[in-house]
Amino acid sequence: MRDLEVSAVDAVVIASVVPALNPAFIEGCRSYLGRDPLMVGPGTKTGVRITYDNPKDVGADRIANALAVYRRHGGPAIVIDFGTAVTYDAIDAEGRYLGGAIAPGIQVSLDALVAHAARLPRVEPLALPNGQ
Repeated sequence: MRDLEVSAVDAVVIASVVPALNPAFIEGCRSYLGRDPLMVGPGTKTGVRITYDNPKDVGADRIANALAVYRRHGGPAIVIDFGTAVTYDAIDAEGRYLGGAIAPGIQVSLDALVAHAARLPRVEPLALPNGQ
């Protein structure tokens, strides 16, 4: 990412699940990249068919992940996304989003263990080389 030339950016897509940050993301894209981002959210036509009764219940991040894995690798596929939460999402052979599960992320889990286990000392998660 450090060697990315701004002129090489053709488009920006944002799948935010923190609406309060969206204005800052949009302004950053405009200011630094000279692009208006496409905001993925309820009603955005991505081509991912969501099999939930209420498709608006699926977060934009999970829809973007499903689309990316299907476009890159086809289906069926399972996407695991490690962030504040760990999400697990299933996509079928036709690219339909079947559903998934959500669990606490690594830091949230670590905080809970330390808070509720009397003899468990706090340790910091290992960082990968080069910030990966």
